[in-house]
Amino acid sequence: MTAVLAIVGCGARLEIALGGEFAPAPGVVVLSGPTPRSELVVAAIDLLLRSAGLDPSELTKVLATRGPGSFTGIRVALATAQGLARALGCPACGLPSLAVLAARSPGGRRVAVQGARRGFVYRQTFEERQGQLEAVDEPRLEEVAALAQLPDPVVAAEGLQLPEGVRRALPVR
Repeated sequence: MTAVLAIVGCGARLEIALGGEFAPAPGVVVLSGPTPRSELVVAAIDLLLRSAGLDPSELTKVLATRGPGSFTGIRVALATAQGLARALGCPACGLPSLAVLAARSPGGRRVAVQGARRGFVYRQTFEERQGQLEAVDEPRLEEVAALAQLPDPVVAAEGLQLPEGVRRALPVR
């Protein structure tokens, strides 16, 4: 049986997901607000494991986003993933946050964007090639207003305000 825990801490929200062969659909906890992520992450993980009827020792892998994004969120996600994996004896893996965002929209070319504060975003273009999501370019910092000029649809982190005229990619449901 596989049981994979994923921690997304790079954006404006803390997202924890639990999926695997034990359940027909992944469980997800999404939290935002002024409470520090370091105070919420373990409680959210505990909530997901309890609701799935899993013991932490049943986790087979722990994933965490490694940026670009919020430095504090990245640090919390990676430290939590590494600590859990070491304690449980399972592997941990860091994933690029923009690739995780791009994977939330099916097919073709799309641009993943995540807030970088002060009117800027991190952005990177991805494309499906032979069933695999591949980066077309390197992540870069850009003004939010420049997104309106992009020819490709945009996959944005939740809560990110995009300028008028930006084509949005359809999310996976």
